[in-house]
Amino acid sequence: MGILLFVAFVGFTITCLLSWAVIKAGSIKSAKAHFKDAESLKDWGSALSVIAVIVIILGLLSSNAGAEEPEYFQYIELYAGIDYVDNEDNSPQCVDGGLDDRITSNLGIRVHVITWHNWQVHGKYTHHSCAINRDFHGYDGYGVETSIRFNNPIGVLF
Repeated sequence: MGILLFVAFVGFTITCLLSWAVIKAGSIKSAKAHFKDAESLKDWGSALSVIAVIVIILGLLSSNAGAEEPEYFQYIELYAGIDYVDNEDNSPQCVDGGLDDRITSNLGIRVHVITWHNWQVHGKYTHHSCAINRDFHGYDGYGVETSIRFNNPIGVLF
């Protein structure tokens, strides 16, 4: 059940993004023209294919016992982390020429909205900035995320 909820939420999110593109472009025809040459759709297709394979493999290997009844607003998480830009470019958050142009920091909060079976939805706020250098394009973002938890997939193998 959790896998179906996850896939449905991802599909809903993609539908919302495409609808937003139509609104921003002014018409379906204009949005189609934009996406015809857009590299972003190729990136999305590749990412969704990889995610689908991972979900199927982990779903087959895990014991997905979870909440039978939906659970709402069970916790709040605070998080902090760093990301490293692993290519020839610098982080878009960093001013060039400092000690390290590739390390980006993030800090935020996740608010649990719902868990049902092994599927979850969180509301979130994240601040991104350059970790060591001066910020060039730091930003704050509000959003929603969905996740699916696979319990003990490695344990099933051993």
